[in-house]
Amino acid sequence: MLLRIVGLGGRGPLKSRQLLHPECLHLPRFAGAAHVPFRTINSTHTSIRSRPRIQAPSPFQHPDLRAVSPVWSSSSSTKSSCASVVLRRCVRWWASQVSTGGSSSSSSSQTFAQRIRPYVELARYDKPIGTWLLFLPCTFSLTLAAQHLAASPAQVLACYAIFGTGALVMRGAGCTINDMWDRKLDQGVERTRSRPIASGALTPMNALVFLSGQLSLGLAVLLQLNWYSIFFGATSLGLVIVYPLMKRITHWPQLVLGLAFNWGSLLGYAALGGHLHLPIVLPLYAGTVCWTILYDTIYAHQDAKDDLATGIKSTALLFGDKTKPILSLFGTCFVGSTAVAMGNASSGAAAAAAAQALPPSASEILAAAKQAWSLPAPSTIVEALSTAVSSIDLSAHPAGCAALGAVAAHLYWQIKTVDLADRADCWSKFRSNRDVGLLLWFGLAVDYAISLMW
Repeated sequence: MLLRIVGLGGRGPLKSRQLLHPECLHLPRFAGAAHVPFRTINSTHTSIRSRPRIQAPSPFQHPDLRAVSPVWSSSSSTKSSCASVVLRRCVRWWASQVSTGGSSSSSSSQTFAQRIRPYVELARYDKPIGTWLLFLPCTFSLTLAAQHLAASPAQVLACYAIFGTGALVMRGAGCTINDMWDRKLDQGVERTRSRPIASGALTPMNALVFLSGQLSLGLAVLLQLNWYSIFFGATSLGLVIVYPLMKRITHWPQLVLGLAFNWGSLLGYAALGGHLHLPIVLPLYAGTVCWTILYDTIYAHQDAKDDLATGIKSTALLFGDKTKPILSLFGTCFVGSTAVAMGNASSGAAAAAAAQALPPSASEILAAAKQAWSLPAPSTIVEALSTAVSSIDLSAHPAGCAALGAVAAHLYWQIKTVDLADRADCWSKFRSNRDVGLLLWFGLAVDYAISLMW
């Protein structure tokens, strides 16, 4: 008669007269287990029931963590270690989901660079132009606010660092959300079918776990700002989430993208001033939205034929042959609105509003949340815009005016020379908008530096 012992190191069948002690099968010794030397038990003298029972390890037990497991040790010191064990195992699970998605089919021979490459592509870290275009409107608002509020250079540089980090993180999160929504649509577009989710390099679960990390990091960055900015910045997440849906229901997804992408035009002033100065931020926000419609329409012309075949809507399809004159109108609105915002940001006009003597109380935090999440009345917006137009004074922005002239010339060159039927040229003109933003930022920064000297 043969007895087969299953699951004990694959030892195979043993004769009935010999039963190996678990220690001889190289089972781990646990806390409190006495050492029993190798021996052979004669089955004719010792019944199976009389042999000591060996408790099976818990399914949650990990070999590297058995020394602190409450299953094998009852010491009081191990009880406090249970939480850290669970936490470490959760972190390991998260890391495994990010690296392999829990799939056993991923090769163990992959290098770290090979494993993270799909995530780099998913967040578009290999194409930083989107991060620039998200960050630059923040710099416009921050620099105008710095001059208007007479903020110190240290404050401004700190905000540049916070907004730059936030732009890097949240642009990646927006791309992840976009690709999760569009994974099926991307498979029908030549330019996007190689994206990680559409191509199958990553699963939706991979993307979801990765997105949770991105949003957590984005929240950590947002918490570095004042309470008004925290609540106001959180409101932009709704636009980020719904933007990918707009291309299914309207020909104006570029407008929704502009509303989301240029939230920093509002948030930058709030980060330094603790409130919104509408005569400055409203024209700036409207102008940067027009700028986004301009460059993203050029971008959308890359996929115009595929979009038409797959049912995706865009301003590129809506404008058609009239794209260039319409883009000229949006470019003019961008330059004009930015000039209005600059004209209302005279040096040191509201320096007192930048100071906060005491930390905010709970009631002030709630008031900030209510104010941040409530839209201004239409009459307030109209009044702010009329005040902005009537009180323009560009004397404090000589460098900004020169930069704005260069911006206008650059936009004219873009629209005049772009070949909307050439995918490579559309991509090149789209990328050149980073130079547009840098020109304007440089001019505003020079004006701010001059204001510090007076």
